[in-house]
Amino acid sequence: MKYKQSRYNIVIDTFENGDTLLYNTFTGALGLMDATTRLAYEQIKNMDIKIDEGIELEHDVAMLIRYGYVVPTTMDELAAFMYGRNISKYQTNHLALTIAPTLGCNMRCPYCYEDKNGSVMNNETQQKLIRFIRVHLNAYQDMKYLTVTWYGGEPLLQKDRIYHLSKEFISICAERNITYSASMVTNGVLLDRDTAKMLYEDCKVGSVQVTIDGRPEIHNARRILADGEGSFDTIVKNIEACKDFLPIVIRINVDTRNEAELEQLIRFFYEKGWGKNPSIYPAPVETYSEQCADCSANCIDKSDFAKIKLKVQQLRYEKDRDTVVEELFPRPRTVYCGHEKVNSYVIDPDGYCYNCWLDIGRKELSCGHINAPFAFPKARYKWISNDLPEKCKGCEYLPMCSGGCAHFRTNSSSHEPSCPEAYFSYRETLRLAYLDYAAVSAPDGSALKSEDCGEL
Repeated sequence: MKYKQSRYNIVIDTFENGDTLLYNTFTGALGLMDATTRLAYEQIKNMDIKIDEGIELEHDVAMLIRYGYVVPTTMDELAAFMYGRNISKYQTNHLALTIAPTLGCNMRCPYCYEDKNGSVMNNETQQKLIRFIRVHLNAYQDMKYLTVTWYGGEPLLQKDRIYHLSKEFISICAERNITYSASMVTNGVLLDRDTAKMLYEDCKVGSVQVTIDGRPEIHNARRILADGEGSFDTIVKNIEACKDFLPIVIRINVDTRNEAELEQLIRFFYEKGWGKNPSIYPAPVETYSEQCADCSANCIDKSDFAKIKLKVQQLRYEKDRDTVVEELFPRPRTVYCGHEKVNSYVIDPDGYCYNCWLDIGRKELSCGHINAPFAFPKARYKWISNDLPEKCKGCEYLPMCSGGCAHFRTNSSSHEPSCPEAYFSYRETLRLAYLDYAAVSAPDGSALKSEDCGEL
């Protein structure tokens, strides 16, 4: 059988001794090729490899095949990726809902992309939502999972509705032997210990995301309560009160106005013993709608944000190696976002469905209503069936980002991809992963061989 080099190989680094650090974005394998392995790699197209039962391949060739660095010449890797992507997009065993019980909010953050109209899900809409779920579970006999993300507005303004709906969802899943799980995006102001206990124990909320944008002065200027007061002390107090049982993720929204604050903020978190739970990650402020258009001047270019994110990652690595090392490998993904999947919906308080939570509340962008579970307008079919740009199909990074944000691809007049910020820092992140592996596996500094590195 004839073999060729994979189209998804990326050279991360070449060292003075000739060793090459190679990453395959399709398999997620990171390996170090010494001179012998590299020779086999470079000559692979000239080899006729026998893969008969009982015949053991040369070690270096076997490693290259095993980890996908070389593939049969008959293999169309792009077609294989697109096949996996379609399976992921059109699987029907998982219903994923993002539910906003209200679009009202107790904050007035200047970069918020939502139109806070204060609407609240009434009892009639709640009953329709329960029926919507039952209809979907009945329609797909292979349904195994229901996941809910509570969203807003600020979802905790409607705790009673979350409690009631959660109990209904959990009961429905128990009847049908379906696995139920939930998470929440909240500003954290109302996340006191009793509320957190209710969410975790009664509503099966397994994690919450809370935003902190800086130390008190910076945060309070950005995460402003509706009455004009700051929110920092309340949020920190609430996190401290429930982090012993509730998994929490802290998101730091970053733009030019708090970029310089990041290092001190990270150090503040670690001084409090945070880092594992709550965990921490930075995200760029972006202009998604007219509501946040004024913040566009302060947004950071993705390539520049990638450098910021890498610096944060390195700082966190120094503070908590065991937690951060798990994040160093950018895993292959068949879709960039779960909202690209056929049974994924965002639902507003009035029962309107949306393809993406960036559209929530803008009824002209809705893709249906829970009254009619399978009556979709053209926008829904366009969203689900959207193809990848030709530029993406020819990119060696495709299995890492799967074309990037579908919302941007679908709505952009240019139909060009919007590469995620991680695209600009893959190499640096993987170098850090290698250095970590080398320090653990070869602490004396000796060179690693190909057999030491595979899928780490």
